[in-house]
Amino acid sequence: LRSEFFDWSPHTNSWEFKLLRWRVWLADLADFEKHLLLAIDMMGGAPARGTEITAVLVRNTPFRVRNMRGLGKFLAMVREYSKTTNIMQSDKIIPHAVDAFSADMFVQMHVLARPVAQVGHGD
Repeated sequence: LRSEFFDWSPHTNSWEFKLLRWRVWLADLADFEKHLLLAIDMMGGAPARGTEITAVLVRNTPFRVRNMRGLGKFLAMVREYSKTTNIMQSDKIIPHAVDAFSADMFVQMHVLARPVAQVGHGD
């Protein structure tokens, strides 16, 4: 991995990022996450809606909480969008089960790959 993502610089006497390679890897990771969330949504049992797919949050924001939740030893995508949100002034909470393979991929991506991506991106 070191030779894939880093170059030794004799001028600075340290390892430096291969920026182009990092950018390609980050784009691949984003593409993988997009397809994984789409697969989780489509296999969740409910009809897929574009507005719900684009509203999925992986981490909390100041205005919403994340949609991926652990329920015991299981992972669930919790929907909080519905057409009646404005009328009822609250969201309906509808959990959708995530299959074992997708849950494992999701956890590995966010426990292993995301921290590396944040280091490589500079966040």
